[in-house]
Order: sequence, then C-alpha cells, then structure tokens
Amino acid sequence: MKENANIYLMHTCYIAPLKKTEPSPDLDTLNRDHEWHCNMDLAPFAGQWIAVLEKKILASDMDIEALMKKLETLKLARKPLFFKVPGHPIVG
Repeated sequence: MKENANIYLMHTCYIAPLKKTEPSPDLDTLNRDHEWHCNMDLAPFAGQWIAVLEKKILASDMDIEALMKKLETLKLARKPLFFKVPGHPIVG
C-alpha cells in the first residue's frame, strides 16, 4: 500500500450463500483474501462493492445485485468474498 494512501474502513463483508450441492468454502483462501484486501489501496473503488477471490478483485459495482450478475458470466469454481468500500476515507 502507498505510504500516503487513504485508509478505508472495511466495515461490511459478505460471503455469498452456497447451494447445498456446492462445496464448503475454503477458509484458508477466504482468510488470505481478507488479509490481502485489507492491505490494498481501495480508493478507486470508493462507494462500491468489490468481489475478491485468490488475491484479485474480480469485479466491482455500486450495486451488489449488479455485481453478482457480472460474476455469473465468469463461471467461477468458488465463491468470492464481497466487500463494501466506504465512500470516504477514515484517514486521508
């Protein structure tokens, strides 16, 4: 993360519900993705929902339903983590 980067409080996290036929989420991957996103400069995503999987931001959108539709086209093997990035930095 840049030394002078804005710091955003990640107060909302959402794990998409799994269907009964899907495998349980890999907790190690979820933890790594959570830690990774906490160290990223998320200023370009202010006010948006982001989907993170395997230390990558897959997609973003202001509306979580629109984000979910974007992800449907990717045909992912696993469910990503969803985070709401606040619209304003808590430290600037």
